Amino acid sequence: MKIAVVYNEPVSGKGDSVDVLDEISLVTDSLKKLGHDFKVFPVGDRRGTCSLSESAFSLLISLRKYAPDIIFNLIEEFKGESSHQPYFLLMFELANYSFTGSHYEAVLTTNDKGLSKMIMKKFQISTTPYQGNTGGKK
Repeated sequence: MKIAVVYNEPVSGKGDSVDVLDEISLVTDSLKKLGHDFKVFPVGDRRGTCSLSESAFSLLISLRKYAPDIIFNLIEEFKGESSHQPYFLLMFELANYSFTGSHYEAVLTTNDKGLSKMIMKKFQISTTPYQGNTGGKK
């Protein structure tokens, strides 16, 4: 099986962002042991000069050339912003790629805390009160 492993370039000094490097090692080591054909595709550039649209377009061109059977998705953010994650999922869906993880609509919904809480309230699921963005003030 041909597997594309995609990930976001980590933001230096941001621990939860840099963790992706360990995740790539774990995934690629496992894929090697299982005998799969794989290629790793970073999203963005280390200098941070590529825009979201340039990075998405570049990734899509690279994926078309490689023609994977599935994408192992490790993208959690773009330039430190998790709000950009859903755009890559939508791109995978529109390009008809199979990929790991949740789909666009699920991630878009769950990334919006207020919307998630409204949905849970509608289905009578108890949650802690939502205070919204207080700008760091309580």
